[in-house]
Amino acid sequence: MRHRKLFTIVKDKGDPEGQTVTVEPTEYLTKLKPDEVIGVLQSYVKELAEDVDQCSQEILQTPENQEKLAELVFELEVAQKYLAQVFEEWKANKCKDDTRGTTT
Repeated sequence: MRHRKLFTIVKDKGDPEGQTVTVEPTEYLTKLKPDEVIGVLQSYVKELAEDVDQCSQEILQTPENQEKLAELVFELEVAQKYLAQVFEEWKANKCKDDTRGTTT
């Protein structure tokens, strides 16, 4: 999985179906500025979406192809949710910074 450069997906061992995960940024990602993180994640999500589209157009007769598509879809969903979380945190911090700079 290509996400390892950007983040690590840790599955919750308490979830019997393995659907609950935690996303931990890599050292590479933590060294970037928040707006750079958002840009990198946006590019990554776009690339994954294109891969899912291409893979879903291929014949999914073999278990390997079905597994590949399932992995891509899972990775895309995690990346999208992580991007949304990072964006919301950035927006909240930006609002805090904006209110600190104002005087009344």
